[in-house]
Order: sequence, then C-alpha cells, then structure tokens
Amino acid sequence: MKRKIIKTLIINAHPIPNDKNSCSNKLQQAFVSEFVSKFYKNELEILNLTNEFIPTLNESMLNTFGKKII
Repeated sequence: MKRKIIKTLIINAHPIPNDKNSCSNKLQQAFVSEFVSKFYKNELEILNLTNEFIPTLNESMLNTFGKKII
C-alpha cells in the first residue's frame, strides 16, 4: 500500500518564538518530534509570524480593497 505525502503547516504566533520555557513552544517541539518520528516522509513547515511583515489594516486600505473587489 502506497502512503500519501501530507503537507503540514504549523503557525507559530508566539510573541517570543524562541522562548524554550513557554508552554506553546514546548507543545510545538513535542508535536514536531512525534510528527517526524511517525510521518518522516511528509512535509512539515513552521511559519513564525513574528518574522513576517503583516501590515495593519486601516480605513484607507479597506477602502482600497473594497474598490478592487466591487
């Protein structure tokens, strides 16, 4: 039986992503270890939102998007 390759995305939105003592980071590491041991052929990507530029939405931006949609 052939297994499917599954792509898995972990989104880390912790304000201090490298804090080894935070519960969410401990949980993430436990999940990654278990995932890799059971699904080693699958793709696992971790997106750290603190490293991403996410612009703040304001009224001007919403109006611009609204005009493009309509």
